[in-house]
Amino acid sequence: MADEEEEQFNDLKPFESNPNPSSLESEVTEDDESGVLEELGRELERIARRILYFRRTFPDEFSMTFSSLLA
Repeated sequence: MADEEEEQFNDLKPFESNPNPSSLESEVTEDDESGVLEELGRELERIARRILYFRRTFPDEFSMTFSSLLA
């Protein structure tokens, strides 16, 4: 799986290599955008559930961790 992720990363081209960056916008369809937003929403919900679980299960540790993040 790590090889697969590395291969996908290596396939990415730098933004500067695209001679016409505005052409990227025309290639994205409304369905693509909707799918990405749905996936992002699910991921954010999953992260929020983990944070809430950690907060309920370990309130003191959560408080200390949160305070150190803000410092």
